[in-house]
Amino acid sequence: MKRSPTILAVSLLLAAGAARAEGVADLPPGGEPVAERVNLCEHQAVREVARIEKELRPAKEIAAYVTNPTGFALKMVNDHVVHIPKWVGIAMDPRGYARAKVIDYVRKEAKKAVGVEGGCAAEIAAEETAAT
Repeated sequence: MKRSPTILAVSLLLAAGAARAEGVADLPPGGEPVAERVNLCEHQAVREVARIEKELRPAKEIAAYVTNPTGFALKMVNDHVVHIPKWVGIAMDPRGYARAKVIDYVRKEAKKAVGVEGGCAAEIAAEETAAT
């Protein structure tokens, strides 16, 4: 197993926690934190990338099936034959499950920090409504 992605994810989590602790320690005299939230969805290029990603999602899913045929087989059995409990996947690959959970968590937190957690869906819908 590659250790570098795991080490990177853990270090990002620790750095985020330390940055959050520093932000709490550096409160202004009023006691309320002043946080400027970045919203990347305000930019046209980011909205366009989100729109393209939404269109390419089915192709990405097919590519994932090609690169992971075992996962595809498990999904098909789960969907069409018999329900496979979640713990079976954890038991088959506990390291992979833990790594995937860490990566998902870091990805969600990073998206939340820059304002793209919803894939810019609200901004894209508002843009399409304004265009019509």
